[in-house]
Amino acid sequence: DLRRSKLRPAVVLATTEADVVVCFITSQTSHRLTGDMRIKPTQINGLKYPSLIRIGKIATLSQVLAKGLIGRLGLSEMAVLDSGLKQFFQLL
Repeated sequence: DLRRSKLRPAVVLATTEADVVVCFITSQTSHRLTGDMRIKPTQINGLKYPSLIRIGKIATLSQVLAKGLIGRLGLSEMAVLDSGLKQFFQLL
């Protein structure tokens, strides 16, 4: 039961009627994993600290667990994420 878990930022990759597919985001930039994408905080993305999008940490969650929008990725960030997902899943 994740309803009592700490709120965590994530990038929404897809949505269905009941679920969201997300990549998690961490501000622990010293613990970089293969596929992680660096992202700087901006007014657009709403992050408070330099962070990593964990391309290898994808999950499907109930939309009930998605508590709100903190920001959006810019076009260049979306392009890097798209490329990173293709590389991680060997879709190139």
